[in-house]
Amino acid sequence: MLDHAIVMGGSVAGLCAAAALTDVAKRVTLLERDADPRGALARKGTPQGHHAHVLLNLGARSLASLFPGVLEQLRERGAVHGDAADICRWFIHGQWRPSFIKGLEISMQTRPMLEACLRENLQARPGVELRFGAAIDEPIFVSGGRAGAGRIAGVRLASGEQLDADLVVDATGRGSKSPKWLEQWGFGRPKQQVVELGLAYVSGLFEIPREASPIEAVMIYPLPPISPRAPTHAANMRGGVAFHVEGDRWMVTQFGYHGEHAPTDLSAFRTWAGSLAKPDLHQLLESATLIGELRKFAYPKQVRHLYEKLGRLPSNYIVHGDAVCSFDPVFGQGMSVASAEAVIMRQMIASKGVRPKSIQAAFGRLIDDPWQLAAAEAHLWSETHGWKPPGVGILHKFTARMHGAAAVDNEVYSAFLDVVHLDKRPTSLFKPRLLRKILRKPKPTS
Repeated sequence: MLDHAIVMGGSVAGLCAAAALTDVAKRVTLLERDADPRGALARKGTPQGHHAHVLLNLGARSLASLFPGVLEQLRERGAVHGDAADICRWFIHGQWRPSFIKGLEISMQTRPMLEACLRENLQARPGVELRFGAAIDEPIFVSGGRAGAGRIAGVRLASGEQLDADLVVDATGRGSKSPKWLEQWGFGRPKQQVVELGLAYVSGLFEIPREASPIEAVMIYPLPPISPRAPTHAANMRGGVAFHVEGDRWMVTQFGYHGEHAPTDLSAFRTWAGSLAKPDLHQLLESATLIGELRKFAYPKQVRHLYEKLGRLPSNYIVHGDAVCSFDPVFGQGMSVASAEAVIMRQMIASKGVRPKSIQAAFGRLIDDPWQLAAAEAHLWSETHGWKPPGVGILHKFTARMHGAAAVDNEVYSAFLDVVHLDKRPTSLFKPRLLRKILRKPKPTS
């Protein structure tokens, strides 16, 4: 059992890491530079907190393990939930997906309410301290006498205060300084895989009459070109989603790649929705009343840091969540992967102690599939630059056939949802029965 563990960063990733460590440490301190949001308010350090979020099934299961009862708490506070294949109308790769009961439940709520529930759960535990307004200067490194050796003795705050710790976890997100620190400490800088997206999204909370939408979510994704080499019409880089959330409100987010960004003026925002591949979101917005203001968040690239490839790491330092890999947020993978990483970290420390190299390697294995899928999707557009998965051309051909089959076959769509929700690996789509359906030539339309 560790005496004291420190988590740097109070986002969902940091809260999950802290929850995981309560099972393996006598004391856990979470350090967050923002002021205490005091309730379900968006923190300044999470500008993406004003935008649409959804928990994938892996994330929901992981949160339930780390924060027992939190899913029920979210529902009590108004989170909208239901079967993913039934309550969501999804247009992707040029076709609507079928609606049926799959048995895959999802939860839709605002990010601030989710974080508030996690904080409350964590603060109620003995031995846990959440310190807000605690800006970090840097971890305190103690050299082992040679390059690539040593440990972290604790953390120095910007105020000059020093805290001792047996373990320090970096959950400070995309702005993490771990690459710079590790290089300074003699461990080298981790290699990166970067995919340039040119993405930005604009969101707002709306009141929408119940009769305007018989379902709980609408998702209209960009329409990829016939070939990655083909020029892309500007409107085909645009997409939008609308999720019914607590308080009988709707979170509407419109996004676009490579400079095709939605406006923050309400009238223009509505007009922009009319340029999407399908009119459903535009129609929904016609009867919608904006609550507050529209907010924009830019996300120029997705980045993965290969910490698992470094020869050595400090003996008690772990990098976690977006600080390791920041995914294209359109795919909703970030929170779910971070919470699953926390479960992995808890299990590995409990069974074998703190072994950063092994833990970072386990994180890497978890990240591999969603990272490669998101990167491959990005490279459907010729405007995308950066790292490509091996065999991306073959993957594009296969996914095109799979999407065609998923639009008309519930079994194929169900298998695809298992992959999307990180319940199964993409190789599960290669089962003979599914392959026959996916590779079958479509019947000619009359």
